[in-house]
Amino acid sequence: MVINELIRAVRPSRGSLVYLLKTEQGLVAVDTGAEPRGALMVNEYVRRRFQEELRYIFLTHWHGDHTGAAEKLRELTGARIICHRDEARLLAGTGEIEYCWNRPMPRTGLSPFLRLVSAAGYGLMKANTAPLQPDILVEEGDMPFGSDWTVIHLPGHTPGSCGLWSARHRILFAGDTVLCAGEGTLCSPFSFLIQDSEKFYQSWCKLSRLGEIDWILPGHYRPLRWNKPLDILPAVRKYA
Repeated sequence: MVINELIRAVRPSRGSLVYLLKTEQGLVAVDTGAEPRGALMVNEYVRRRFQEELRYIFLTHWHGDHTGAAEKLRELTGARIICHRDEARLLAGTGEIEYCWNRPMPRTGLSPFLRLVSAAGYGLMKANTAPLQPDILVEEGDMPFGSDWTVIHLPGHTPGSCGLWSARHRILFAGDTVLCAGEGTLCSPFSFLIQDSEKFYQSWCKLSRLGEIDWILPGHYRPLRWNKPLDILPAVRKYA
């Protein structure tokens, strides 16, 4: 899907959407999908549709449905992997992580039933959940790709969940903090996938202060032409 002259969205696996973004510092993949073989599809798409090499892989958070193809894509392209500083230990498998069926759980404190649900979900997506070492760590306000794109820290879903925001283009890469459930409809992840509900609510408050957003590019479902500010939904407010 073509968003504009700078951004295209592809779905290489059953995991997250992958966005390809042209920036001042080169071509960026925002997330990678779940399966390592998806990296082959992304790499081929880049070769056919862009006249430049992939320079960076920006991960919105550590979950395997977003990062599963990152190592293979780095191997194929030499691109450098970027994540938020608060996500690095989780991505590398050295943070506070619980396991079920040898799968890292998306957050701590899940009930036995929800652990099974999460493990089954990773299995259905064939998600690669192997530890991954990032090359570059970023924080709120950093501009790793030039002046058009700013890192926005959106904790709650995970500690280091983050997105990219362009005030010039009015475009938000939202990861799993904001999802698009249908035409003109926004939603949040299932509550059992939110690590810290208060921080999640505060992240939505931060997004509501951005002003008008032309495009919301979520980690799942589909991109949404929004053309207005992001309101605080009642479904999100209740988490606080």
